[in-house]
Amino acid sequence: MHSVTLLIDKRLELSTKYKKLLETSNNTVLVSKDLISAMNIIQETEPDLIIISDSIDSNLSDYCK
Repeated sequence: MHSVTLLIDKRLELSTKYKKLLETSNNTVLVSKDLISAMNIIQETEPDLIIISDSIDSNLSDYCK
């Protein structure tokens, strides 16, 4: 079974590192730098797991609905 993980982090270096750690033949990792582009990815791909970094400054309660 193939899964998709979305990583939301505005720090390019760390998100690249995390992507390499999480990506396998059974898991695709998508990276977004902000919540607006993340919402587009969520609507298009419906990821199995979403990881949101503490580098995101927005109020996340509205996005978690």
